[in-house]
Amino acid sequence: MPVSVRPTGLAENLPLANLSRANLSRASSIRVQRETTMTNRSFHLDKSNAKLMGVCSGIANYFDWDANIIRIAFVLAAVFGVGAPVLIYLAIGLIASSR
Repeated sequence: MPVSVRPTGLAENLPLANLSRANLSRASSIRVQRETTMTNRSFHLDKSNAKLMGVCSGIANYFDWDANIIRIAFVLAAVFGVGAPVLIYLAIGLIASSR
């Protein structure tokens, strides 16, 4: 008589094993939507929300973050001198195109 050996507990612990077909199709549609929005975006200076040159607001629009968080991070980096942020800001402001 052949003995069948089946590992127990492995499939139940996998996160995808418990998903239904509806959840899988919803997850794949979200992934496709995220991929299309990420491939169609490009960096531009945002002059409408700008304080100086629009670099921080352009970065915030590109990553879909709040512009004030980017501005605070830039000021902290400028105060502590991490990577010459003022020169990087000026380079981005002069090179990047505006909308």
